[in-house]
Amino acid sequence: MRWLDRRTPAQERALLTLVVLVASLGYVPIGALSVGRAAWRPETVIDEVVPFVPAGIFVYVWLYPMAVLPLVALRDRLLLRRVVLAYLVVDAISYASFLLVPVRFDARGVVEGTSTLATWGITLAHWADPPSNCFPSLHVSISYLAALAVGEEDRRLGRRALAIATAIALSTMVVKQHWLADVVAGAALGALAWWVFLRGRGVPANTSHTGVRLLVLAQVLVYVAAWSVYRAGWAPWEGSATAYW
Repeated sequence: MRWLDRRTPAQERALLTLVVLVASLGYVPIGALSVGRAAWRPETVIDEVVPFVPAGIFVYVWLYPMAVLPLVALRDRLLLRRVVLAYLVVDAISYASFLLVPVRFDARGVVEGTSTLATWGITLAHWADPPSNCFPSLHVSISYLAALAVGEEDRRLGRRALAIATAIALSTMVVKQHWLADVVAGAALGALAWWVFLRGRGVPANTSHTGVRLLVLAQVLVYVAAWSVYRAGWAPWEGSATAYW
């Protein structure tokens, strides 16, 4: 890690963020490889009774700023590097599971048209996200890992982030993207990665983090961007079954 030591903190954050982004791109080809394969369907009674709530998409997309929260909020450079390592391990385990233990979510909610931002968002998510990269839910594992990671330096921020991570986990079910089994496995994987790589490694910060404000600002920007392209009539699914196949 000496090459990172020679970088400024800002340069290091940028490089590590790029590493996480590149690793996340593996999600796309893995989803394509799962097309047409026999898949496990771990539906439970809870999955049957959970209602389809299109508005849940507004919470579902909180994953993206949540995932970068540790990358902008943590001050300890060694802890930050451990977070990135934990992210990479979670990605690797998830990708292997997607291929070796394929699970397909075939109970997606049906939306009639895209007359609202919520139904447009659901349609976009269904088009862009393959129904096969399910077990464990990366949405959930990364959310909980990020929340537990920031809690290593700031307990108050960590508690707030855990509440958001739980809301994200619930949203994956109400927007009908994941089975309960996917959610439980994702939460367990995120917690395990924290336990192995991060637990007890952080030193409480003496000054408050700006992480929550950054998180809220990032999500507001996501909403503004989504509203803008929705109002512009952007519909990439027209003439294409999905973004993957």
